[in-house]
Parts: sequence; structure tokens; C-alpha cells
Amino acid sequence: MRSKTSCFNKTVFRKNLLRFAPVWGVYTLCLVVGVLLIYGNGGTAKNFHFAYHMTQLVEIMAVVNLLYAPIVAQLLFGDLYSSRMCNMLHAFPLRREHWFVTHVLSGFAFSLVPTFLMAVLATPLLADSLFEGAVALGWWIFLASNLQFACFFGMAVFCVMVVGNRFTMAAAYGLLNAGAAIAYWLIDTVYTPMLYGVITPTQLMNNLTPM
Repeated sequence: MRSKTSCFNKTVFRKNLLRFAPVWGVYTLCLVVGVLLIYGNGGTAKNFHFAYHMTQLVEIMAVVNLLYAPIVAQLLFGDLYSSRMCNMLHAFPLRREHWFVTHVLSGFAFSLVPTFLMAVLATPLLADSLFEGAVALGWWIFLASNLQFACFFGMAVFCVMVVGNRFTMAAAYGLLNAGAAIAYWLIDTVYTPMLYGVITPTQLMNNLTPM
């Protein structure tokens, strides 16, 4: 009977965490400092303003993840853009599934660990908030930000797999995120003015634009 083959390699996962520790370390530091700054700028009504501004952090995290996810994807899958490194790594006794799944899980760890620490820090600061149920707000932000990261990281990994260099990957990633908005702008600017009384609907454009 054929033994079960795992698609995860602990050594590669650990190396990814250690090799790119400065990246997710700086990301963690920025999140922690950001939470402390929001809390410190509340003045005499810290409990009220802190909870209120933390709710706005979800929108900020969307922009952060839009930029952070492709950076993580390019770092983890950067060997694909160097023929010498790619040939060397794939000559090792590891299946391609090992590399892919381990890199993807490493990317999620780069988001889960920093946002988890941010949620742990925010929880006691929200405990005395005037808003009912605000103590769980940090964990809702943790969930929302990681769902955002999953969306953008998935698109970034897809772009890594279908193009041949870093600049084309960045262009493809930008096109996936803004292609519908660009198409809507062209239609609304060039085509719609020629049709009297016609308004270009925006619902489809909004559904196809992740941001």
C-alpha cells in the first residue's frame, strides 16, 4: 500500500519564518505601535475614542494588506524568478507540492502572527470601553484583516505562478485589483457620454474590485 504523502515540510516552513523574520517583524511592530498610538491619542476619553478608531482600522488594514500581500508572495516565491536558484531548489528531494503548500502556509503565518499579537494587545485596552461588546473588537479586526490578506495573497500567488518576472507580476496584480475600475472609467468617459440619458451602472465594477 502506498504511504500517504504530506505536502508540508517543517524545515522549509521554519526557514521561511527565520529568513524573512525582519519583514513580518517590522509588520508586527507597526501594528503594535499603531494600536498604542491610537490609544494614546484619546486624551481624557481614551476608552471611547480608542474603540471608535479601532473600528476604522479595518479599512486601513485593507490598504495595508493590498501592499503587504504581494511583497510576501514575491519574497516566498522569489526563487521562481531566478533560473539558477529554481533549478537548484527543485533538484532537492522535495516535491513541488511541498514547496508550494509550505510557502503558502508561511505567507499566512506572516499575517496571522502579527495580527494575533495586535488583538492580544488591544483586548485589555478595550475592556473598559463604553461600547458593549468592545472587548471582542480586536478579534473581529484579527478575523477581518486575515480574510483581507487571504484575498490579496491568493491573487498575488496566482500572479506569481502565471508570469515570469517580478515587474510583470506587480503589473498583473495591479490589473487584477484595478482592472474593473479602469474599464469602468474608460466606458464612463468615452462611451457613455455618447448615449443620452444612459448612466453606467457601478454594481458590477464594485463586485469585481476587491478594494
